[in-house]
Amino acid sequence: MIEPLLQRAHDRLALGAHDLAIQDLLDAQAVAEQAGDDRRRTMILGSLGDAYLAAGQPRAAERALQDGLELARRTGQTPLEAAILNSIGNLLADGDPAAALESYQQSATLAVRADRPEVIASAAINGARVLVGENDAARAAEWLAEAETALVHVPAGSAKAMQLLAAGRQLTAIGAVGRAQQVFQEAEGIARAGGDLRLESYGVGYLGQLYERQGRHADALALSRRALFLAQAAEAQEVAYLWQWQIGRLLAAQGDIDNAIGAYGQAVRALRQLRPELIAVTARSGRSALRETVEPVYLELADLLLKRAAAQPARMAKQEDLAEARTLIEQFRAAELEDYFQDDCVAELQARVRPVDQLATRTAAVYPIILPERTVLLLSLPEGLMQKSIPVTAEQLTSEVRALRRLLEKRTTREYLAPAQALYERLIRPIEGDLDAAGIDTLVFVPDGPLRTVPLAALHDGERFLIDRYAIATVPGLDLLDPRPVATTEVTPLLNGLTEAVQGFPALPHVAGELAAIAELYGGKVLKDQQFVVPEFGESLAQTPYSVVHIASHGKFAGDPKDSFLLTYDGRLDMDGLEEFIKLSRFRDEPIELLTLSACQTAAGDDRAALGLAGVAIKAGARSALATLWFINDQASSLLVSEFYRQLSAKPTPTKAKALQAAQQQIRADLRYRHPAYWSPFLIIGNWL
Repeated sequence: MIEPLLQRAHDRLALGAHDLAIQDLLDAQAVAEQAGDDRRRTMILGSLGDAYLAAGQPRAAERALQDGLELARRTGQTPLEAAILNSIGNLLADGDPAAALESYQQSATLAVRADRPEVIASAAINGARVLVGENDAARAAEWLAEAETALVHVPAGSAKAMQLLAAGRQLTAIGAVGRAQQVFQEAEGIARAGGDLRLESYGVGYLGQLYERQGRHADALALSRRALFLAQAAEAQEVAYLWQWQIGRLLAAQGDIDNAIGAYGQAVRALRQLRPELIAVTARSGRSALRETVEPVYLELADLLLKRAAAQPARMAKQEDLAEARTLIEQFRAAELEDYFQDDCVAELQARVRPVDQLATRTAAVYPIILPERTVLLLSLPEGLMQKSIPVTAEQLTSEVRALRRLLEKRTTREYLAPAQALYERLIRPIEGDLDAAGIDTLVFVPDGPLRTVPLAALHDGERFLIDRYAIATVPGLDLLDPRPVATTEVTPLLNGLTEAVQGFPALPHVAGELAAIAELYGGKVLKDQQFVVPEFGESLAQTPYSVVHIASHGKFAGDPKDSFLLTYDGRLDMDGLEEFIKLSRFRDEPIELLTLSACQTAAGDDRAALGLAGVAIKAGARSALATLWFINDQASSLLVSEFYRQLSAKPTPTKAKALQAAQQQIRADLRYRHPAYWSPFLIIGNWL
């Protein structure tokens, strides 16, 4: 009874079906407990810990592993104790490297006593991986030497081949090229003898990668093509993309840009098919697999397209390459949001709207593309696309952005001016003449990475802020927009807010005036303090097709969307709850026009949290959102937001971007709120019309 369950759990883990594997292991555990089989119970607890860890449930993994460790020690099962200590090291590796290394060392010591060379090798390779992450190449080399010694005594087979591949990867990382080559060749030979095409593909491909690092491009290319053939024969798409990407890099290094772009294109298409699996990895680990796996491929392909566009003599060919680069960036932006929210809200929106082919008159879109060694401004103007290459590395730009965000929040100094002016020189000055020549008065930014964490309105040319020259909007991608303007004649707002201190958050006394001012302009329903509770909020949305949902309450956007929330009187409303209430409205045939969050915040330096803010309109099912990057004085916030709504009520109706521009300029006229800390964190996100 136990063996079939354990085998099925093993197979399901290999396929990534972690929840099903866990259930099989729990069933097997119950049988082992009933039979009083301590050995099986210990083994199953160790496997459960590994499965929970793979499923992104570290607390459950810790409980299972500690229970297994206690049982192994109590019953004298040294081999299983060694294996469980290795797994505990894996559990600790991300958060506590020192404790992980201690656990791996204990595992290896016990494995020596138990004569388990495969456990010695695994613990040593895992320890080396931690040391590589700590930039301690010397100690990593010692651990890898121990692993290689142990692997001599491990019987040939797929398990040994996998350990050799893992060891070779770490040897490559510390620059032990000769040893890595031998290890990869041995792994390849074992895999080939066993008929394992997938592992053979890894062995050949990693050898190619090693030669790539040595500059042996012709040899590396031949190996990479063979590795791709093996991966395709094994129907291992998750492996094939690695070698398509590698082939693209090698062709680019040889100057064969056209064929390099073709190889990168194949890798991108493969990654699109793998996206659901990558999103699942993010959900389990809490770390974005998309950033680590997909982003480099997309950015390198975009870089090649931009370089080829710059060299194209014909305008049409240049425009085609720039358009392809823009499409690629749009696709990655959509994938980022899908990865962040862990659901199909992005796909649902894409099914409803058509890509924006033509921007509104006097409007330009700016795509800053942050590459490792340079930054490219891709500018979309009414007459077409153009690019400007800026000689600033990703590291330099990120440092300047972090400085601006930090200093903008210091309300008593003007220290922000230096980085605000430096970023203006980077991001606006190179395109200033083109914007002026086209008569642009509205800039739509599609920001990348750290640029999502700062208000671009606060950039400064030495005399004026950027907001003095342009209305500004932020969008996660132009292809994620419903490009219709708000119908202000039909505005029906649901106005929600807290004025009292609740759940440890301070009072917001000026919210009462903010809600009253908006209600005077547009009417609508007001839910304040004790009325602003989750059931009443949901019921109100279900009964009436409100076109504007206004929430004046504390809110937080975190790197993990599960930790993002809006504060209600009786609890916290997470993003899934907000989406559910809006989408389940029985009157909702169209998305809401505007979602306003007037007291939310994102952590400085948390690019992933800012990604959540950038996508809040999409997640909530709204055409656009007005939200803040950080919490500000609630009196200043109420004044600005009230002025924004007053501007929107004017005739003729301005765009939301221009209404925000006017409101920001109005509040700056008040000497108390001239500092950009008070007015710049407000962003129009999504549809700016």
